[in-house]
Amino acid sequence: ERPEVLHNLFLIEEPEAHLHPQLQGLVHSFFEKKHQNSASIQVIYTSHSPTLVSKIGLNAINLLYEDNFSIKSHPFADSGLSAQESAYLERFLDVTKSQMFFGKGVIFVEGISEALLIPEMAKCLDRSLDKYAVEVVNVAGTSFKPFIKILDTTNGKNFAKASIVTDDDRCIDKDDSATYIGKDLDFDDDISGVHEKLTSGTPSERYMNMEELCSGKDIALCGATKTLEYELAKHPNNIAYLIDVIKTEFPKVGPRLEEVVNAETSVHNKAVRIWLFLRARDKSKAQIAQGLCNIIKNQNDAVQKRCLVSRPFMVPGYIKRSIYAVTEEVSCDEGVDPPTE
Repeated sequence: ERPEVLHNLFLIEEPEAHLHPQLQGLVHSFFEKKHQNSASIQVIYTSHSPTLVSKIGLNAINLLYEDNFSIKSHPFADSGLSAQESAYLERFLDVTKSQMFFGKGVIFVEGISEALLIPEMAKCLDRSLDKYAVEVVNVAGTSFKPFIKILDTTNGKNFAKASIVTDDDRCIDKDDSATYIGKDLDFDDDISGVHEKLTSGTPSERYMNMEELCSGKDIALCGATKTLEYELAKHPNNIAYLIDVIKTEFPKVGPRLEEVVNAETSVHNKAVRIWLFLRARDKSKAQIAQGLCNIIKNQNDAVQKRCLVSRPFMVPGYIKRSIYAVTEEVSCDEGVDPPTE
């Protein structure tokens, strides 16, 4: 550093091209310590490295993206994040999740089940997420607000196509006895009126707030009626697959569930019983999702080999909408069902 120089710039083009991830972190730490005590020294990287993104800090990142054949700039410092939201995102954005900044689209989900299933479901629709450079980001809860803020650029557009997949969590208001579904209800209890409550119930206050937050923004909010598990079980083709996976995970009580489900004549009541079973055993949801993933993957492989699939797995409508929202429009002659319920 020389006194006659007003400002010192050190420009580094794609340091990850020659460094493995651990060394990228060390190099960044070196430059950060060297210039942090001087206001006249600035280090600028150009990079496609999620490793660097996860270490630099949001306020130091300036995202370059293409919009209408021109390059735009989106400084994350201008996203309007509160100090708490910024700290949350910096804790959250590890190397894997930082990949969302390099994709053309992103699907935010609230749990591991959706994160496991959606990539395979997209292949059922011939919309492979890899093909469209789409990332699935599991926020491990319902804290979507900071992500909505960081997506929104100063010109009113998102830097990437985006959708949010979440449960609408209806029927949880204890003060509304007409629609409330108690948490102590299990799969083999009397379920009279449960389907009617799910049909007539309205989305939770949290979900309604999400709708308001996404209103006017180019973000598709795709809500499940109650939960993912209920939506999956509403399709007759999926019921046998769910039962098979559940019996593998629960060899003792699973056959009892199968017996109770088979005794029902209504598909809706079958779905209710499967949902209640999984709700009471939610610690196994990831294993159930992984089992379904294997089934869907095997079907997708069979389709690729032009083999006949007698009972195709059915993708729930709200999941379809989330996938179509971040991929290109489908023409009518592509042989894929439109994104409807």
